[in-house]
Amino acid sequence: MQVNDSLWRAIEDFSLDYPLSEYSFSIRLSYENGWPANFTQKAITEYKKFMYLAATSDAMVSPSEIIDVVWHQHLIFTQSYDAFCQVLGKKIEHIPSSRKRDEFEKFKLAKERTTKLYLDCFGEPPAEVWHYSEIYEALAMPKAKFKVSEVALYIILACLGLIIPAFFMLEPIYKQIEGSFFLGIYIPVVLLMFFVLFLINEMQFKKAVLGWQKDAFIFNLSPFELLYLKTKQVYSIIHACVNMMIEQNKIIVSGEYTLGLNPGSQAKNAAQFAIIDAMDSEEKIPYYQLLQKLRGKPVFLNAESMAVALKKYFNKSDFFVRLFTLNFSFLSVAFFLGCMRLVTGIMNGRPVGFLVFSLIAFIIGIVFFLKWLHNLHANAILNYYNERVLPDHPEVNDWAWRYY
Repeated sequence: MQVNDSLWRAIEDFSLDYPLSEYSFSIRLSYENGWPANFTQKAITEYKKFMYLAATSDAMVSPSEIIDVVWHQHLIFTQSYDAFCQVLGKKIEHIPSSRKRDEFEKFKLAKERTTKLYLDCFGEPPAEVWHYSEIYEALAMPKAKFKVSEVALYIILACLGLIIPAFFMLEPIYKQIEGSFFLGIYIPVVLLMFFVLFLINEMQFKKAVLGWQKDAFIFNLSPFELLYLKTKQVYSIIHACVNMMIEQNKIIVSGEYTLGLNPGSQAKNAAQFAIIDAMDSEEKIPYYQLLQKLRGKPVFLNAESMAVALKKYFNKSDFFVRLFTLNFSFLSVAFFLGCMRLVTGIMNGRPVGFLVFSLIAFIIGIVFFLKWLHNLHANAILNYYNERVLPDHPEVNDWAWRYY
């Protein structure tokens, strides 16, 4: 089927974000689904291609699951959808599947027809939108059978159950070891264990990143999303946007930590719209007040929602749970051996002050280590970008990367 160029250009030029607002179509689509900005725009483009096929085909066509998400949201934006259908030249009805057996063949044929029409008109469809049921499927990290909290509980219960037999096994040995000698061995071994586990975790996450499908969304994150992964702060994104607008002379620094809006400034995107809207009623506004106004805006929260969804996916994956089990097992055994030394020391009247201090420090170290482990996916992604993407990225000199 030959592409109708004039129709496709009209569809391609149709903005689903018109009129521009702080919670426009793409912002809402990204925010509610935890999608990255670039993936959201690609999904919208593929939705337009699908709607072109629906408008020009005489038979039924069927969207992918991701495109169906975009379609469902567009239906909610009734004025935009009606205007879009006018561009298409006909009203495209959304017909959901009832999952009945007699409809299975009809929707199967529709999917096959859609694939053929797409190939004829646009070439090979992008797998991340058409072949996967959700965005994380390209990472190929199946969900674990157990939660991290369950694994931790099982290991703790196992240690508690071994207290009595371990005491009788270790007491004769501990009696023969001086406290200073024990600490002289115990502390270096614990520190070495932390270092070895650190290296193992770094290596495992690096291998995991390299094993992901190259069409995965994770390899096409925006500068603001990378900035959030690096700083874990929404304010860092706001700082970057405000600084950009100062550089573009849309915002004037009118005093110490005080900003003013340059008359006639026009927003080019949703982030700038939110900033201009927050400043519009204020002749001059202290920067800290502007930050408070902008902190809850969806356009700035999108990077956070994407990062939170990504962290949940990682922490529930079989890969992470296995790695957590390895780490927590070694840490628990080492702490258990120290606790058994403490018990035998108390029962035999030995001084245990330094050991108590060491075990408290060990607990603090375990807490910070596990917190680092839960965020290691972000570090692995940032390292990948630093090593393989940013050096050759066409936008590396753009303003946004400076704040990264």
